[in-house]
Amino acid sequence: MPNRISQADPEMLIAAARLLASSLSLVAVYLDPTTPRANVTETYGVLGGYVLVSIVFLVVPAPPRWRETSRIVQTGIDIVTLGVLAHYSDDLQSPFFVFFTFALISATMRWGWRGVLATAILLQLLLVAVTISDIREGSDWAMNVLLMRFVYAWVAALMLGFFGGYRARNERRLQELAAWPIHVMPDDDRPWLAEALQHAARVLGTDRIAVVWQDEEDGRPTIAFWTGSRCEFIDRVAFAIPLSDIKAMAAADPHGMLGWLGSQADNAAWTDLLGAARQSLHLAEFQGIRYHGLVIVIDPAFREENVEAFTRIIGARIALALEQFSIAASLVASASLKERVRVMRDVHDSLLQDLTAALWQIDSTVSRLPPDAQATMQRVRKLLRQQHARLRTLVNGARANPVEPGSLKRQLLTLAEPLASQWACRLDVSVEPEGLQVSDETAAELCLALSEATANAVRHGSAGALRVDVSTRHGDLHVEIEDDGCGLEGRAALPQSLCERMADLGGALAATDSPRGYRLHLTLPVGAGTGSGEADG
Repeated sequence: MPNRISQADPEMLIAAARLLASSLSLVAVYLDPTTPRANVTETYGVLGGYVLVSIVFLVVPAPPRWRETSRIVQTGIDIVTLGVLAHYSDDLQSPFFVFFTFALISATMRWGWRGVLATAILLQLLLVAVTISDIREGSDWAMNVLLMRFVYAWVAALMLGFFGGYRARNERRLQELAAWPIHVMPDDDRPWLAEALQHAARVLGTDRIAVVWQDEEDGRPTIAFWTGSRCEFIDRVAFAIPLSDIKAMAAADPHGMLGWLGSQADNAAWTDLLGAARQSLHLAEFQGIRYHGLVIVIDPAFREENVEAFTRIIGARIALALEQFSIAASLVASASLKERVRVMRDVHDSLLQDLTAALWQIDSTVSRLPPDAQATMQRVRKLLRQQHARLRTLVNGARANPVEPGSLKRQLLTLAEPLASQWACRLDVSVEPEGLQVSDETAAELCLALSEATANAVRHGSAGALRVDVSTRHGDLHVEIEDDGCGLEGRAALPQSLCERMADLGGALAATDSPRGYRLHLTLPVGAGTGSGEADG
């Protein structure tokens, strides 16, 4: 029965309640005609008409386009009927003031707090109109009863107005949750939680919301939190207890749990976020196919009980976002692998075979060339064989690494000799400090950048000599490549290939004129090494 009432059409429920109240009032007047003491016939007529109108509104619902007009008309009929019945039945002592509450409740169901306010004002005017004659006669009891009716009306209006506003707020928040941001493809190696957390924080009215989740395949928790202006991530956090125990800890000691959670990661923003909690804390656990975690909401703007329900909904949406990210990332990786295989097969079937044919032609003709031409042809042959080996390494699925382990200066000098021979130029290298060592990935990226810069200097700047100076400052690697070719006017200010490489590494690139000709300044993190690709030549 309660479910049937909660699922009923509000208009049908109001119409049925009106018919019930008016019919029982008519029966009550029939059983006790002394109340009202006068105007019994008129009261019968008004109640009878009200019953008929109630039947019409119940049996013949208004069409959708006239529904709002019908609501206004019905509310007007309720208020006018109450006034007429009160006038015919002892004014303020009228038993028909039960319809007073009915009018306020129906306005709440239809229009929320605005409807309650408007209806309450109309009912106050009705009370004044009904008692105006008694007040003019100077009746003290009339004024007392009027004041009591006024107080009753406004107390009921305020309580029902709160209920109407509460329902409107919930509807608005549910609509906002329904507008959850959706991403189709990943644009980086992070789950797309920045917009999701920002959206959830806006719905709940807080600047502090966090997600702690664990990848069942990885085993180490990850934290993402919204600070009010940005989303930050903390990877591979080592928790001493399972995530499922954190919720139990929060139930026993919320602030203690926040202090413990803040101590688990060495991050100032994370510690500040948890340390700022003042009033309330809400947690919701979620479990997906691959991810298990918690949503932590700190100090939401509203304190209603259903904030827990909203937190659970947000947890379910975030779990879905994590699963979507995992699936999308897998699809992207699969598609990238298929494309790589296709490209490498094309390289093998075309470029590698062409290089093999070129080497065969050189081998078959070099012995017939004059001695001075044979030396040049042997250098060309050596260069082609090197490129042939690098391409075959790439086709076989590994990245060609132009360096061997050791100090950075040794690695650069190992590259400089064949590079200078290849481009018929002089290449000097200076590294400070002498024994500077970086990761193999960083050294490989620097060697590839030097190869590109050398090719550009000779081809586009007509350079005959280059000087490379490498130093470290503030945790970054600073590289200056200066040549004796033409300056900025004779070539592009910033080589596109080097710009793209530096962007991939999180570094920076600048070009200026120098007293000798042209200077490139490269800045990259010492630990860089995420780029890919070979030198352009």
